[in-house]
Amino acid sequence: MKLLHSVVVLSVFITFNLSAGVLFQDNFPNGDNKWVPISAGISTSVANGSLSATNSSATFFGLLQHDMTLPDSFSYSINVSSSSSTYNLLGMAFCLGESGTSATGYVFGISSTQQWLLERLSSTVTMLTSGRSSQILPGKNTLKVVKIKKSMTLYCNGEFIGAFTDTQAVNGGSIGLSVPPSATVQFDNALVSDSSAVKPARTSFSDDFSDGNLDGWYTNDRPGMAVVSQGAAVLTNPSDTSHFIFAQGDFNKASMRAIIRLVSGHSLYGVSFIHFKELGDGYVSNQEISFLIDSARGFAIVNTDSGARPLHQGLKSWINGGSGTQTDTIDVYYRGPYYALYINKDSTSTLDTSAGLNDIQAIGVDVQDSTKIALEYISVNKGDSPFVSVINRRTGNNVHPSTLSNSGISVIYDVRGRKIGALKKGDYKLLKSRFASGTYFLVKKAPSGLIESSPIVIIR
Repeated sequence: MKLLHSVVVLSVFITFNLSAGVLFQDNFPNGDNKWVPISAGISTSVANGSLSATNSSATFFGLLQHDMTLPDSFSYSINVSSSSSTYNLLGMAFCLGESGTSATGYVFGISSTQQWLLERLSSTVTMLTSGRSSQILPGKNTLKVVKIKKSMTLYCNGEFIGAFTDTQAVNGGSIGLSVPPSATVQFDNALVSDSSAVKPARTSFSDDFSDGNLDGWYTNDRPGMAVVSQGAAVLTNPSDTSHFIFAQGDFNKASMRAIIRLVSGHSLYGVSFIHFKELGDGYVSNQEISFLIDSARGFAIVNTDSGARPLHQGLKSWINGGSGTQTDTIDVYYRGPYYALYINKDSTSTLDTSAGLNDIQAIGVDVQDSTKIALEYISVNKGDSPFVSVINRRTGNNVHPSTLSNSGISVIYDVRGRKIGALKKGDYKLLKSRFASGTYFLVKKAPSGLIESSPIVIIR
């Protein structure tokens, strides 16, 4: 995304001091405004524990400033929200100073289309990095930057969304607020501290959509095409191109499960591992490995970096792919350097990724031409498949905690989906004594009726 904006300095400065640790804090008590506009057309008011700011310019974002001297390493966070349904570059500024009539420093902002960017201000505006984030939610968002000299790490709602190291770093300066063009926005709970602790991206994620929303998902590929209905995320693609939603995290070497029901249509649908590639000037492309099925019981594994040609494809009788009430469970297990694809708990294909996609930054759900699906459940966990336990009769066991921690009774199935027994309270020793070598699945129902866990157990 490319944005055009400019900042002109009008006035400065006020001061405020707090003890060490917390360098500055503002909960915006009524009538107490510590922030000064340094851009034309900005009006403010403080009430009900927040600062409201309106930008009358239809073209440029504007800045408010609180004068202080930042150390080389610090963290700065602020809650932001907008009264406007659409907005651009709502957020924070830091390391603010001035050079002639121009502001200097950095701006970190978000948009109503779930995009974010980091810019360096001087006589010109330089965009340093940008992206799309499933962490940017409708309504209120909490933004945070951790700056350690030249390095900046960016967060939204407590989750990592990006980072940048600036070889032309600006240090010191003060803090500010960024007000989008033609918008009225709110700020509260500003906090600056000398903490420079960096939190990594999340490594696990799950959603059964029981909360009735798509918070945590990027949905702006086709706005309005993804909604939650009757406990599922319903994705509709009325056109002849693909449509997807995604959730971000550090999912390199991760395993994923999705339970999907085909509502209508005949095209491919399924799940993807995604890497974002910056193309420069704010443009980002997706590189994906997708694991897809269709209504004709076909499957395909596709790498978009290879011209979207299927790496593996075929037909499998155990794929339901039927519309109505039938679902398909798609499991993609990481067994480095391979991904093993299971559909409805039956081994379907494997993919060697040793020379392919790495640095997985998101997982996605895809639906292609003129097709509608209902995603009932999805989960992803980083690391060698979290669902797999190995019971070796000779060399000992490598039993995953999900197997041991099962309370109640888990039903045991073989790879053909046949019920062959039950396991009480994770007593995996029973498996070793009673069952032949092979692969088994333990299935336990949660009170909601969803599969709570279905670890694979391999007996050797």
